[in-house]
Amino acid sequence: MNKEEKEVLFDVRNLKVYYYTLDGIVRAVDDVSLKIFKGETLSLVGESGCGKSTLSLALCRLVQRPGKIVGGKILYKGKEDILKYDAKQIQQFRGSKVAIVFQDPTSSLNPVFRIGDQIVEAITIHQMLKGKDAWDKSYEALSLVKIPSPEDMAHSYPHQYSAGMRQRAMIALALSCNPDLLIADEPTSNLDVTIQAQILLLLKELKEKLGASILLVTHDLGVTAQLADRVAVMYAGKIVEIGPVEEFYRNPLHPYSKALLGAIPPPHKDVEVLKEIKGEVPSLINPPKGCRFHPRCEYATEICTKSDPRLIKVAEERKVACFLYEKGD
Repeated sequence: MNKEEKEVLFDVRNLKVYYYTLDGIVRAVDDVSLKIFKGETLSLVGESGCGKSTLSLALCRLVQRPGKIVGGKILYKGKEDILKYDAKQIQQFRGSKVAIVFQDPTSSLNPVFRIGDQIVEAITIHQMLKGKDAWDKSYEALSLVKIPSPEDMAHSYPHQYSAGMRQRAMIALALSCNPDLLIADEPTSNLDVTIQAQILLLLKELKEKLGASILLVTHDLGVTAQLADRVAVMYAGKIVEIGPVEEFYRNPLHPYSKALLGAIPPPHKDVEVLKEIKGEVPSLINPPKGCRFHPRCEYATEICTKSDPRLIKVAEERKVACFLYEKGD
């Protein structure tokens, strides 16, 4: 996809999402800006607790108390700020424009309703279909994700599905109303390796067939390599690097990105000791002043301890937040 052909689907600008707890304010997403293009797979990567899932929930306006979106904009197709939608508008927006697949389908699917009932409910709300038309659409959704005998399986309950089948059903539910963006939040984390491969292949095929965009939220860089077109690296509530997936793996720019890739054992040789990232993930209640990665960074200088680096463009389609790449005035 050439640069001039890219259409911005979601434009996140200076987004802030905080959790107000008894221990203090958790700055889970702190001044984040990024774009999601039509027809691409953007992988959002980083360690657990860095704010990835909170950012994905914000795109659906699903942040629950004690969390709150306290600043920024989320522009849909460059025009509408979904943060200004009222309750009725955002209900229509979810499902029809953006849908999410959570990492644990067992807790996401209602155990007392048949799979088909749950898909039909979404279709009835967002596509105004009823009765036989809605059920036929649910069969199509299940068939799309390669669930065998969809007419029969639609009348089964979640506990009658295997783990992999439940994840496929969640994907079918998410895709049943043809959303522009599918958010996949750790979609393979609770599955065995064989089923993981099947789900990843399914997502890849669905993207090519439907032309939808995918936001892949994961800590697994192997999954990112298989599915993503671009990578956004998140650390302690902030985006520290964005770029095409091939260039990211070939030449990571941010010290945190380099450390993440350096901690993966090379496939072509045996290693006795894995390279670790020194230090600990900082508290998002009292994050370090300046660059949040500087206490763990081997390249840190005095300015890193005092000022927060901006996310700047350093090459075509590549951005990084690091003083190593900032030129003096």
